[in-house]
Amino acid sequence: MSKVCFILPDVIGGCFVNCSNIYHKLVHSGNEALMILTHRNQRQGISESALRDINHLIVYHKDADNRSHLFQQLERLIKEFAPDTIILNDYIDHQLVRAVRFPQQVISILHGDYEYYYELAMDSAARIDKFVCVSESIKEGLSRRLPNRVTDINYIAPMTRDFAMKTKGAEDVLKVLFIGRMTEEKGFHLLPLIDEQLRKIGHQIKWTIVAATITDIYSKWLGGKNVTHHEIVINDQMQYLYDDNDVLILPSAAEGTPLVLLECMKAGLVPIMSDLPTISENILANGKTGFRIKTENVEGYVNAIVSLDKDRDLLTNISERALETARRSLGEEQLYNQWQSVMASQISGKDMNAEVRSPYDRLDKKWLPNPIVKWIRSIRQKK
Repeated sequence: MSKVCFILPDVIGGCFVNCSNIYHKLVHSGNEALMILTHRNQRQGISESALRDINHLIVYHKDADNRSHLFQQLERLIKEFAPDTIILNDYIDHQLVRAVRFPQQVISILHGDYEYYYELAMDSAARIDKFVCVSESIKEGLSRRLPNRVTDINYIAPMTRDFAMKTKGAEDVLKVLFIGRMTEEKGFHLLPLIDEQLRKIGHQIKWTIVAATITDIYSKWLGGKNVTHHEIVINDQMQYLYDDNDVLILPSAAEGTPLVLLECMKAGLVPIMSDLPTISENILANGKTGFRIKTENVEGYVNAIVSLDKDRDLLTNISERALETARRSLGEEQLYNQWQSVMASQISGKDMNAEVRSPYDRLDKKWLPNPIVKWIRSIRQKK
């Protein structure tokens, strides 16, 4: 039995879903796990329902806090749990391992193909045993940046739940699903344009949109007769949502390996998404397990939807191949075995004595009370 401690900032997004699925698989396999959330007070409140079945602790902090005090608190909580492995996901936890030399195995997950994640990994590399990248291209990107650590860099697809799989074969109006944020980065602005083009050529489809409202500029479209809009759908209800749709659309400008893509393939939906280098051809093969469309190419998305709407045999065939790919390489058991292999490996290039970039500035002193540090930093911000 092993003990694993996850440190991450929030309960929203793919980072949390991936970690929570790994957490549950570990616990169900007889291990102990703890999730520590380093939550910034000024952000939206923590969803307790998402943490219902998770052993967790929440550490609230502010940007103006004395980080020395914050890291002491986190170090104490980790020591009390006494994990064998610590899993890093974001900014505070990478700063923590630069401040504290943890003797335990430390694993860093890179969730996106952004300089942000590469810099976190590179700044803390000497204190990290293993790196897990959620796509092959992210693994290649980190290997170029850390050529001396190539043997410690691994690719494991995000872990998603195994759904009751069934092939899609729509009988009436084609149903298209979008799950994501209402932002241009996620390509949300393209959805009304795609719908408009489909209407012009006489193709009526039904949309299901799952996205929190952060702007009212799409209100008219979301209120249309052929659009069903959900602000949020809890995990327990996702199976019903997948069962009620035929196609997943993800016109994002950037992604790691989207968990919703993997979940939908497991549920038999046909994915249509941006042709991004982080999405492996072994998962999403154009015309075989879904469609890869150039970013911002409205016509490309329209053509893919029309082809599936006109040819329901094509819809069924691609759905079957997507299911087979999910069964073969994306199952919970396969991914869990990969995680077990990484955690069991004794090979590591970690150098506990190497110098790393300091996470502190002049105010982050153990002897300085946190209220004074916050007051000084708040004064600075006002200036």
